[in-house]
Amino acid sequence: MADDLKSVRRGEAVQLSASAWNKLMDMARRDGQRGASGVADPLLAKRDRDIVLIKNVSGIEYPRWGVLGLGAPIYLPKHNPPSGKQALPQDFAENLVLRGEMPVAGIHEGLFGVLLQPLKEDEIGPAVVSGTFGCVIVVQDERHRFADVYPSRPDSASGASLSSGTPLVDGDVLLRSCDHGGAEIIWKESGLGERYAALRLAQQPRTRFRAILGTAHLMPGERFRWLYEWQEARIDADPNSETYGSYVPLDRGLSSRTKAGAQTEARMAINRYESHLSQVHPQPDDGIEGFANAGACIVPGVPESCPPQKSAVPILQPILDGVCVELVAEPDSFGNTRYAFEALNGVVFTEMTVPGETPQ
Repeated sequence: MADDLKSVRRGEAVQLSASAWNKLMDMARRDGQRGASGVADPLLAKRDRDIVLIKNVSGIEYPRWGVLGLGAPIYLPKHNPPSGKQALPQDFAENLVLRGEMPVAGIHEGLFGVLLQPLKEDEIGPAVVSGTFGCVIVVQDERHRFADVYPSRPDSASGASLSSGTPLVDGDVLLRSCDHGGAEIIWKESGLGERYAALRLAQQPRTRFRAILGTAHLMPGERFRWLYEWQEARIDADPNSETYGSYVPLDRGLSSRTKAGAQTEARMAINRYESHLSQVHPQPDDGIEGFANAGACIVPGVPESCPPQKSAVPILQPILDGVCVELVAEPDSFGNTRYAFEALNGVVFTEMTVPGETPQ
């Protein structure tokens, strides 16, 4: 094919094959579409969208506009031992092919590709991963302004049947409308069910999510500040479940554990409120080391030994194990990711002896 368009010298006869002639005609037509200004016709210009190749490893056949979760590249770069630098092979750098996986809750929301053609199992085809494009979605509520994948659960009956090759129900492989998701709906047909829609897919990073708190660990050298274990959570939507309507841990979600499964302080969360609630501020009058001056001694009829040696002191408590909060992933002063939330701590009043001299 490359020899069809080889160069010739002056005076040499030009012999073109049919394929070479057709290529030249295609080039001429594209050049003519640009016009005298050299700018392509907007109606014929490439659309503003990013397209990658996806290999369908879901185990089932997908239709056009089907949605697959994005996984690892099929062809991985290799390391060059002599120089110690990473070499990018041609098939990885220029022909990136990603695994197209069955969407799973907590993994593929906002991280998916929309197929531009039907794709059988183990076949490779183009998919849109960002930008503005048109496709078919399943409209569940006409007020919805977003769309996202409809993830399956690995432990569900539907997930088991899918892995055995049972075809999906209509709409299960398409994007579904929702109140918050990875793709914004610019326009959609009226009505419910499968509808044409114009979407804007941005692949936004996920920095806020729900999590169930675990054990609280007191920070070294602090009085009322803790580091909290946590596990990403979702609302249980199974009406037959005992935890229906409650937040439950997401098995394959994020957590304060390492990949090996051990809890690590670097991933534990902090409570923003505890940063200032644990501080003892100066008191305007006669308070002693955090014990408030309630003015009880100015009340008629108090004993001569006033103020009393005992006082009810509020002691800040950690957030209870099992409470669901909204975690935020944010950088610390060294550029590392830390997790934080905001929740009001409980208070327990404890009887304590007021420090200072004993009244005579």
